[in-house]
Order: sequence, then structure tokens, then C-alpha cells
Amino acid sequence: MKADFLNSSPKFLSPLIHMALELGVNYKEFDCLIRQAFVDEVKVILEKKNKKPTDASISIASGLPRSCVKELQGKSNKGQKNWISMPARVIAAWVAKGLGDTINYSSKNGKMDFVSLSESVTAEKSPRTILNELVRLGQVQFIDDQVTLTLFEHTSNENNYEALLNDFTDNLAWHTLAGSHLLMNDPKPALLEQAVKVDGIFEESAQDLSRLGKEYWKDISKKMIDKATPISEKEEKEGGKHQLTFGVYCYYD
Repeated sequence: MKADFLNSSPKFLSPLIHMALELGVNYKEFDCLIRQAFVDEVKVILEKKNKKPTDASISIASGLPRSCVKELQGKSNKGQKNWISMPARVIAAWVAKGLGDTINYSSKNGKMDFVSLSESVTAEKSPRTILNELVRLGQVQFIDDQVTLTLFEHTSNENNYEALLNDFTDNLAWHTLAGSHLLMNDPKPALLEQAVKVDGIFEESAQDLSRLGKEYWKDISKKMIDKATPISEKEEKEGGKHQLTFGVYCYYD
């Protein structure tokens, strides 16, 4: 099963990595998150088996060096900022210095410009390279030798996006947990992780079926809510702690 998992992993990792890259998350940032996740999950597994999650035991199970495990468990702050991307550091410096919304890309009057700002943060990447990445991410605009910070514009859209992202990550986590329990023959009953797959159709048919799926979802979600609401209201007051997620997805390419 380990070999099968490794062979299959690009299929479900690639969409996440694609999304991460579109959002400006680089390898170092993603690697830091993955390391932390390995440490956290090893601790959960060891505790379930009534074993003490020491640095040594976590290191053996995760394959991470003990020094890395120790750092990720909060025993050392060394290297904490190493994973932050250079463009993010430049934006942070821009805001911290209170330079306003617009600065020149380069200037000869001694004022702080984008080139000097970037060079004050790092010598590893050229100012132009950092600028191009920030423009790609939609965090700045570059017009007539002036760089304008756009990161904080459209706050209402950002709030909606944050809510959508939270829902997406919650749903992805629950979906993965359901599949994991089934694959690992977990005794937990009544889990559902299935999908209807339709191949060899035209886009118009895919759109029609997508609309049909949404109509079905409206009907079944209403039934689920009507059934679950009084149960949740009653049992939460009585100390109920369990959570249940019932969802559906539809995608075509």
C-alpha cells in the first residue's frame, strides 16, 4: 500500500501545488508546512498507541532530523524566518517602513525606492525579479516607473475569498479523512467516499449534468439540514462533541 500511495500521490498533490503556485506559495514555504504537518500527525499517531511523542520517536517515525523536530515543536526559534519568500519579505518591509501606497521603481533623489527597498531585504534576488513576481501575484502594479501597492485593495472580496478558502480546506480535510479511514480499514462505521465518474462526453453535456448535480444537491442538503438541525441543537447542549460533514463536489475538464 505504501508503494501504491507514493505512485498515486502526484494525482492529488498536483492540484494543490498548482493552487499554491498560483497564490505565490513557493517550495520553501510549502516544505515548512509539510514538515510541521508530519510532526503533528506523528504525535497524534503515537499518542493513540499510548506512546510518548519524544523528539527521538517523532524523528524516527517522520524521517526528519531531531534538530528539525525540536525546532518545529517550539523548542528553538532558529531559522524561523527562513521559509518566508523574498517577495513577502519585501512587502512586509514596505508596510513596516510606512512608505505609502506608491513608490518609484528607482530614483536619484535619495528617497526610498523599490530597488533600494528590495536590496535592503535581500541580495539573493534582483529587484526586477521580485517586482515581476509581485506583479504576477497581483500585489503591486508597475506603471510609468512607479510601483503601487495593491495588496490591500478590494477588502470585501478578500473577506469572501478567505471564507471560501476556509470552506475548501475544511471540506478537503474531511474528504481525505473519510477516504483514509476506508483505505486503512478503520472500524468507524457509515463513512461515505464515493463519486460518479462520466467519461467521453461533450462540454455542453458536462454543463447540463453539472447543473443537474447542483439541483440534486439543493434537495439532499435541505433534507440533511432539516434532519440534523434539531439533533445538533439538542445534543450540543447535552455535551455532544462529535462533528459530521456531508458534502458533494462536481468538476469537469
